[in-house]
Amino acid sequence: MSKKREKFLDRLTLEEFKELVKKNPQEILNDGPCEIISGSGTAWYYDPLNRSMAQVDRGSAVTTLSEKQDQKGRLITYFHVGRILLVPKEDIIEIGYN
Repeated sequence: MSKKREKFLDRLTLEEFKELVKKNPQEILNDGPCEIISGSGTAWYYDPLNRSMAQVDRGSAVTTLSEKQDQKGRLITYFHVGRILLVPKEDIIEIGYN
């Protein structure tokens, strides 16, 4: 991801991320390397837009929207099934570019 693009994404609020994903998800998906959630089975992550926990399958394809971590070390992450969740950085594995 370019530094200019990274700085732009780091300044967005959660609501702005939601609108960006809703309008043009391909713009986000085509911009960075492929990433997945580590492990197998299921995991629970915080959904900041709905203020609740959400269960997802490990191994799911994701895109990290911002490199800026919250106080708990979580990153704003877009799941390719249409969800935005906060995921600990250590749970995200970068598998490279396709």
